[in-house]
Amino acid sequence: MEENKEEQMLIDFKFDWTGKDYDRIAPNVKETAKKLVELNLVKVNKELDENGNIIILHTGVCKKQGLIESISRGIVNDNIYSFKFSTNPNSSLNTICKGRDESKTNFCKMLSCPIVLAGYIWYLKNRNDSEKQIVEEFNSNETDNDVYARNYNELKKMELDSDIEEFLVPLAQPSIKGLRCAFIGEEGTGKDGAIKKVAEYLYRIGKISTDNVTNINLTSNFVLQDDKLYSVVEIQDYLDAITNNDDFSNSAEAGRKANRNNIKKIINQAKGKYIIINCTPLELKKFLTTNAKLPYIFDTSIYFKDYKDERILQMFEENLPQYHKNIIKEDTKKTLLEYLERNRKYFPFKNEDLSLFLAGYVSRKNEIQLPRERYEETTLDEMFSNLIGMNNVKQQITELNYFLKLQKQLEKLGKKIPSFNLHMMFLGNPGTRKNNSC
Repeated sequence: MEENKEEQMLIDFKFDWTGKDYDRIAPNVKETAKKLVELNLVKVNKELDENGNIIILHTGVCKKQGLIESISRGIVNDNIYSFKFSTNPNSSLNTICKGRDESKTNFCKMLSCPIVLAGYIWYLKNRNDSEKQIVEEFNSNETDNDVYARNYNELKKMELDSDIEEFLVPLAQPSIKGLRCAFIGEEGTGKDGAIKKVAEYLYRIGKISTDNVTNINLTSNFVLQDDKLYSVVEIQDYLDAITNNDDFSNSAEAGRKANRNNIKKIINQAKGKYIIINCTPLELKKFLTTNAKLPYIFDTSIYFKDYKDERILQMFEENLPQYHKNIIKEDTKKTLLEYLERNRKYFPFKNEDLSLFLAGYVSRKNEIQLPRERYEETTLDEMFSNLIGMNNVKQQITELNYFLKLQKQLEKLGKKIPSFNLHMMFLGNPGTRKNNSC
């Protein structure tokens, strides 16, 4: 008890700390700093050092010492103030750790240093005139519009796609909590990276407590919390599990029951949570039919288009070793684009994954050598040579082929022609080789 009383005694500091730019600190940094003070992990020396700097003593709560992620659990370094952080009284509080400029290793990703801010809060609470200047008063003049403006500026810094940015704009309001959306697209279209950026933004503005994304599978047990961003992955596993009604074993029934309970969690606990469904368009369509409430909960989708061949070529080049980058010529690039146009749809890899596969294959060769052709070109004349008669059908298919070639050429030029109904009817009595024509 005596020790607590001594810690609460007011201090005659030998300097004035201006607290410059306190109003520009991000909410998550403020919350972390207040937690440091609450747990007695920070204190400030009474006098400046010989260089005129403030000395902030702390217990190793910086991520560089591996503890910043565990503040909420009250982890401390035996409450020994063995680490020092110095800062000038007139420096901005809204500054990142100096060590981050030298190394990206094991430094936190907060917009400003919570240790500096925690030291300032501790200084205000413990100096002799603190009764007149409690730290909470610094927030009293900050309106919701101020918070919105700051959060919106942070969103602009993220440089997200316009549809994602538009979706996130309402969250800049301090009163709005929760996010429910589906990010849909084929493999390798950048969905995971976009979800990671969403987590980073929510963390910056204090909506969630970590910028890490928590992946959950609906076939496994999970717990939803208010301060994390969840990405629901492997939707196909869930769809396969609920449609497997041929297995009547106890374990299969227990699995189906667990799946039903997981969907109930998503439905009943979604309010105020941050949840993104990460799947393909077809998977989302099937998923939403599994419960009548799901389309109302996840009523917003952001579609990630397949990359164009030029983008795949660019990523392919970026992932090549320097030796292969040096031997790529313009005609080589043209050959690569033609190869992609012919073979892309035959590969099991899509988008970014396809570029990584091709780069990995070429990297093992001494020259730019691509995998064997998946596309086998068969001309109409060669195909028709094996088909006897039916000259009218051959004529229609030839005209259709000309039309499709023209349509493709116009699309390359940025032109668009009206859609046409290309359905066909093959009529005839049984045994007249209609199926062979198809």
